[in-house]
Amino acid sequence: MKKQSWKISRKTLLKGMGASLALPLLDVMGDDALIKEAKIKRLCYVFFGNGVAIPSEKHKCYKDWHWWPHQTGKDYTFTKCIKPFEPLRNKMSIFGGLWHPNYSGINIHGDAFMWMTGNNVGDVNGNKYTADQIFADTYGQETRFPSLSLSSDGGVGMIDNTTTLSAGVSGRPIPSMNDPRMIFKRLFKSSKDNKEMQRKSNLYEAKLVDMVMQNAKTMNKSISKNDQHKMDQYMTSLSEIEGTIQRNFKWIDQPRKNINSDNIKTDVDQSLEPDQYFTTMFDLMALAFEADLTRCITFAMTMSGANGIANKFPSILFKGSLDHHNLSHAMKKPEQAVNMGRYDNFLSSKMANFLKKLDKTPQGNNTQLDNTAVLYGSANSWNHNWKNLPLILAGGSNLGFKHGSHTKYDGKTPMNNLHLTMLHSMGIKNTKYGDSTGIMKELFV
Repeated sequence: MKKQSWKISRKTLLKGMGASLALPLLDVMGDDALIKEAKIKRLCYVFFGNGVAIPSEKHKCYKDWHWWPHQTGKDYTFTKCIKPFEPLRNKMSIFGGLWHPNYSGINIHGDAFMWMTGNNVGDVNGNKYTADQIFADTYGQETRFPSLSLSSDGGVGMIDNTTTLSAGVSGRPIPSMNDPRMIFKRLFKSSKDNKEMQRKSNLYEAKLVDMVMQNAKTMNKSISKNDQHKMDQYMTSLSEIEGTIQRNFKWIDQPRKNINSDNIKTDVDQSLEPDQYFTTMFDLMALAFEADLTRCITFAMTMSGANGIANKFPSILFKGSLDHHNLSHAMKKPEQAVNMGRYDNFLSSKMANFLKKLDKTPQGNNTQLDNTAVLYGSANSWNHNWKNLPLILAGGSNLGFKHGSHTKYDGKTPMNNLHLTMLHSMGIKNTKYGDSTGIMKELFV
């Protein structure tokens, strides 16, 4: 029987009950659409500061509230700290023993950037181009937003307390967003008036950048070699801004996928409702992936140090608990080690729910989680020790990853090997990432 030649677009909408929803991917949409959908790859990094619960072996809480399982290999038992991940056992891997050998311990509260690069904040000679932005620069033209940078604090922070995970090729930090209402508005809201405002803003910015670039080129002819090097870095940053403006022009008139946001509470008091805040942020991330607005997301749930907004979350959630930073320095006190473990469990539950959402969202014959590599972890184990990083890699079975094990490395393997391996799973075959020594072949089928 001859195959039907007619096709319908995925942009066809079902409307009713006051909501508009894009159709799911249907066979009638044609083989090309199915194949294209199945090939989409996504990358996601979720960071938390201040390390994890590692109580002393002499304390009774050691068995239940130690972040890592006490067994390696496939036959491990989840401790209470990461128990929420148990339903995802076969779609995730737990790592210990990885580290960043080139990190000097300078700016210990700026370790979010170090987690992504292995480099000291402000070190112009080390790796400063984050893996998520390498991915975004490779595939970002395929979506409205090349990447989405989120954190509980927003912005970029300071050199001793960074609040973003992302930096472009020049090392320029990518500002993060932390207000759910603004994030939702940016991702999903569009109007004719808003489009015209965007168009005018882009025209103004384009003219401004063009004028600055022309002046910089003229200046470059009459300065020293040392200043020329600085100007080259400056011109690279301008080129990045120019590329963003050009992208914005391209997407202004492209229709956005309509979604029902009734179940998303964007009006949340972050300082008083940590549970609802993280639920909303992860819901927005899942929707951004589902609507294919971006294929690359970073989220710093909490920052290291005492200055972040999320630092007080444990004391809000658990009566008698210290704040997050002080908990990380209180492992010798059993009651506070337990509170640290309880907070680990809280963060794990939010992360696990996000992964479950991805695993329930179809993509081709599989799920979004099967086509997404997600890294979850911290830049230190406890007390600012960066030599045994708590890490969980989830998803990506369609990208070649095999899962189900807890692996303890020997303390000599750079975490950047994992970053490089994740880039390889995305089809980006770089031979080096920072101080990496090679890909982790054992993670692939």
